[in-house]
Amino acid sequence: MKKIIIVYDDRNIVNKELQEIVGYRTYGEIIYRKKTLQEYFIELFNLTYNNIDLHISIIKANDKINSIPFGNLYIYFRSNYIVFNKEKFINIIDKLPFMDESYKINAGIYIFNNITQLNNLFNSKNDLNTIDILHNFGNIDDIFLDIQYLENFMILLSSGLDTRFFNQLSGSKYTITKKSSNIKKIFNEYNYYRLIPDYMKIWFVMPYEYKEENEYASYKMERIHATDLALKYVHNSIKNDELISILNKIFYFINTREYKKVPETVYSEYKDNIYNIKVMQRIQMLKETDIYPKIALYLENIKSTGNIQYNNLDDIFNHYLSLFKKISKNDNLLKLVIGHGDLCFSNILYNYSTNYMKFIDTKGAGDIEELYTNPYYDLAKLSHSICGLYDFFNADLFTININQQLKINLSLVYDNTYFKNIFKQVLEENGYDYIVTRLYEASLFLSMLPLHVDYPKKVLGFILNAVNILNEVETCLKN
Repeated sequence: MKKIIIVYDDRNIVNKELQEIVGYRTYGEIIYRKKTLQEYFIELFNLTYNNIDLHISIIKANDKINSIPFGNLYIYFRSNYIVFNKEKFINIIDKLPFMDESYKINAGIYIFNNITQLNNLFNSKNDLNTIDILHNFGNIDDIFLDIQYLENFMILLSSGLDTRFFNQLSGSKYTITKKSSNIKKIFNEYNYYRLIPDYMKIWFVMPYEYKEENEYASYKMERIHATDLALKYVHNSIKNDELISILNKIFYFINTREYKKVPETVYSEYKDNIYNIKVMQRIQMLKETDIYPKIALYLENIKSTGNIQYNNLDDIFNHYLSLFKKISKNDNLLKLVIGHGDLCFSNILYNYSTNYMKFIDTKGAGDIEELYTNPYYDLAKLSHSICGLYDFFNADLFTININQQLKINLSLVYDNTYFKNIFKQVLEENGYDYIVTRLYEASLFLSMLPLHVDYPKKVLGFILNAVNILNEVETCLKN
């Protein structure tokens, strides 16, 4: 059996253009589809090959070539190269036992039949042009993606968007197509742009070419070469002054949205529907799922704060409801606004150097009345990214711990204190209540529970995060 050594060279720091997006890190440390690119690369080789003994060697800064074990064949990868077509790449791997020569696949991927050639490349800043160009595997242009180029990096990101199970995204170099079996939802997203006032359209990426075919609906959008704020946030690459610039621009949108005055009875009904009845309905939906009995077992052991003790989901909701009855009275703006409906970081495209900002993935609307919502709703969505770290859950950057008393608690290794303080300051400067915003944010985490049953750990994480928010709100009231 031929022994193949896979050498993953992750010594290079991302270029300055990408550092604005993901911070100072290597290419292999970039988070993609809830994993780092290095982890994603390793998973490619978690397959069984009849005639190959595969070993992976990860090379980091200051590592030496002599740390790589002996083998019959070496595949060298620079970490800025991504395997973008898994099926075609596996076809190459299947041919390895029959290869006796060295090949250059591209500027960052080589196949060597001896360690001397690997050593020469490992210590060279330039490609080895003397190595034969790989030509006998057919067209390989679409197998690998060099993400040191921003355009290719954007292609990678759009292929890994964390969409719900009923959505499908595909695209070309210049466009993205969103497709779903939920025809009404896709139509409403498309229709939203047509319904909003012209002066608000500047904030949104325009959908076009709506189609219904078979059991699906779809529309297209321009591929915008700007990353979403969620990616920057989870990579800790949003600078302090940048946050202020981001919030100032978002609040310009908030303050200039179309609105209409409504009587207190109508306003209260909207609040109750969004932040009370909807939450009750979603909790009931969760209780009817197969995973709920397992979730319920964990809820008996939530680590309590102060005098508050939770034994089940009903206890958590009842605490939320008691706070809602007290605090929602402070929400008395008596107007409805045209809201985005899902104004979290993952739906905000942004470029710091040009201060460019666009919104995507609105809640949609079937008619003009469906455009309007409670003025705090978009702020609560924004808060559940900034304060509630929603995007860290989507990136799987959270843990659920069990202490010595067998109580569970949530851990997110990220200090967002500065971000929360700035957000609170900007909220209050613009006439909004921080405690009301955070309470409504807790309702979002609770109402999202049945939408994430495909990932039970996230459901439990959302519950624990909602508990933490309620405890913070309770503390704020006492102070």
